Amino acid sequence: MKITFFTGSVVGYINNPSAIFTRGLAHGLSLRGNEVRVVEERQNQAYAQTLRAVGSGAARHVHESFRTFQHHTYEARRGAQLLEWVTRELSLIDAAVAVDDVQPELCRWLANVERAGLVRVYVTFDAESLTEQVVEALELERFDIILSPAQPAADISWQPIALAIAGEDRPFVEAAAIPETYAENADPIRAAEVFEARLTRTPTSSTR
Repeated sequence: MKITFFTGSVVGYINNPSAIFTRGLAHGLSLRGNEVRVVEERQNQAYAQTLRAVGSGAARHVHESFRTFQHHTYEARRGAQLLEWVTRELSLIDAAVAVDDVQPELCRWLANVERAGLVRVYVTFDAESLTEQVVEALELERFDIILSPAQPAADISWQPIALAIAGEDRPFVEAAAIPETYAENADPIRAAEVFEARLTRTPTSSTR
């Protein structure tokens, strides 16, 4: 399966634990034989903040430790240029995954660009942050699957997803960067198995 994660940053993890869980899940999916890409805007805020806090080793760690999946950056785009780029990105993949730190306009284009056979997935790693306002602003009702580690704050159909931290990250990422509520987490391969199982289910089988 060809899967692309659209994320705020997979490198910038300071004040952005989604980066840690995204690379854990992407790593697990790659190990299970999927073709996985993770894309983020070049020089984004989370990336810059992390490099200021811990240095360039954060980027080097991702490129050296997570060669299982492809990591790409793109120049900042808005409006018609962003739409053109999204349309091209979606043309050859099976599943588009919007992570909760993704840029809002990009998330809305992922929800609305038509492409037959594409599965659209929204993943949040913080259930409480998924409010009714977020659902409306990001047009999440148009996604096929909403994944969350627990019941979201919004009244929306969802399915559970396991949180994963790759073994490659454990000696590198400072404990303080991971909220205490995420202390219990799954093995990346197990998280990938859960993710793949969610893709095979129809939206009507999700939890309400």
